[in-house]
Amino acid sequence: MNGRSALGWLVDQYQMSTDKESGIVNDPNAYAGGTYVLKLVLSVITVSVETVRIVDGLPRLAFRSPERCGPRGKGRGYDLRETPNHCRARTRPLDA
Repeated sequence: MNGRSALGWLVDQYQMSTDKESGIVNDPNAYAGGTYVLKLVLSVITVSVETVRIVDGLPRLAFRSPERCGPRGKGRGYDLRETPNHCRARTRPLDA
């Protein structure tokens, strides 16, 4: 969410506030019997944990490097995280 964590965004958005002109109090804790914000935070945590679990379970991709860019030489597979930034646009999956 624009480079912010989901929990950080929730803290900013779901704060108790009072409208200066009308005096109306906006208390997100009062909505849905006082459990709305708690359930929302628990949902965000669950989605975050499950996302990490799914991403960690994905297979690693091996990439073939163009000449001069790869840390292991031409045509050898390597982890994309080892790639210099100026070479990333020219790397392609090994099965390409």
